[in-house]
Amino acid sequence: MRNKLLLFVFFACLVLGGSVSVTYAYLTGWDFAGNDLSVTENEIHIEEKFEPPDDPGPGTVITKSPCIVNDSTIPVYVRASVRFSNSEAESFCMPLDISSRWQKNEDGYYYYDTSLSPGERTVPMFETISIKEEIAAEDLVPFDVLVYAESVQCFDSTMEEAWSMAAPGLEKQRGVKR
Repeated sequence: MRNKLLLFVFFACLVLGGSVSVTYAYLTGWDFAGNDLSVTENEIHIEEKFEPPDDPGPGTVITKSPCIVNDSTIPVYVRASVRFSNSEAESFCMPLDISSRWQKNEDGYYYYDTSLSPGERTVPMFETISIKEEIAAEDLVPFDVLVYAESVQCFDSTMEEAWSMAAPGLEKQRGVKR
């Protein structure tokens, strides 16, 4: 009987010791997988030649030629929107003559036709804002023409693919297949 008790204690200690060893190994074991990532930001700014008129009136041509400059260290695609601050004032002006390098999309943005390398700038979106001649001077209201621009990193993707990753749902508008 005593031998059976000693044998039982021996096996109990063996199982307990094994369990403790396995638990200790599980809780203290670790592995390391290093992934070196570099983070960069795509930064742009809008430059424009703008000459505000002293006294705008019917037939006035206002010089305004906005372009986008890539301040990043990586190539980017850019898009921009152009809005009048006052919809009534927009009706007093001739339609903007947007450069053929900028393509308008259904989402309201104009997409530049190629990527911009670091330090590179786009061609101006337009050169002038022309107030219609047939508008009465007393009907004119003060307005601004606002240009808003965004950029996305190029990587090894097409413009459509890059924008669809940055703006989900764009592939439906531009016909991009993932």
